[in-house]
Amino acid sequence: MKKRILIIILFLLIGIGIWRVRIGQDKGPEKDRVGDLNFIKIIPSNTPTITPTPTPDYKAIFSSMNAKSGPCRYVPVLMYHHLLSLNEAKKINASWMSVAPEVFDQQMAYLQKKGYQTMNLAEMMSGLKNNSLPPKPIVITFDDGYRELFNNLYPILKKYNFKATLFLISQFIGGERYLDWWQIKEMVNSGLVEIGDHTLNHPSLLKNGEEEEKNQVNGAKMIIEQNLGRQVNVFAYPYGSYNQTSEKILKEGNFVAAVTTQRGNPVCVGLPYEIPRIRIGNVPLSGYGL
Repeated sequence: MKKRILIIILFLLIGIGIWRVRIGQDKGPEKDRVGDLNFIKIIPSNTPTITPTPTPDYKAIFSSMNAKSGPCRYVPVLMYHHLLSLNEAKKINASWMSVAPEVFDQQMAYLQKKGYQTMNLAEMMSGLKNNSLPPKPIVITFDDGYRELFNNLYPILKKYNFKATLFLISQFIGGERYLDWWQIKEMVNSGLVEIGDHTLNHPSLLKNGEEEEKNQVNGAKMIIEQNLGRQVNVFAYPYGSYNQTSEKILKEGNFVAAVTTQRGNPVCVGLPYEIPRIRIGNVPLSGYGL
């Protein structure tokens, strides 16, 4: 009797083993392999489906903007702030908004090799209106007017015969970390540097009423023009913030262009106060699609 029971148990164990092997050999689409073990992965029925983000249709965007606000054209407008070595930038907590001078030099050499033609902002808008832009126009801009630009930017502009637009905070000129008037005048007189308005003391325009916005925009314009003896007609929004009131003030002040901190859209004649820019860092310009 005992022998029969043992034989029955043995056959049961053999049967279970064969059944397990068959399951392990089933190669369904939801089976994963971990080491030498096979198992069936059960996917819950409530698992959300991941929807891929569609690639923007740039041709459609351009066509729509050109029809409403054209003529339009994709013109790279580069945005810089500081030109400092990595160590100098760290000392003033400006690493995120600084490009090393040697890297900037390499970037300008790249633009020259690629056949880009630098223009100041006012020239770019005029060329867009008159349909006279060169095949590969580009605009180089610097915000705030930091002092190192005289020693680190100006020589590189002369080296490549490139143009740039500097947006100055009028009440900061002559300050400890900012350009002096004599430095600004020398750069402007070279014909390589255009000066733009960046308000009196860099507030967000959205935090003030219309009268204070006018004061910030027009007050700075008047101070710069009186000191340089030249017209100032381009503007950069502090922190990139603006609204319809800001654009109204710029239009009344005879500004021809204003730059934002946004990127991606083309430059359009009908949107002169919404010009996008590309924020540049310590990397080759090829990384920005240029």
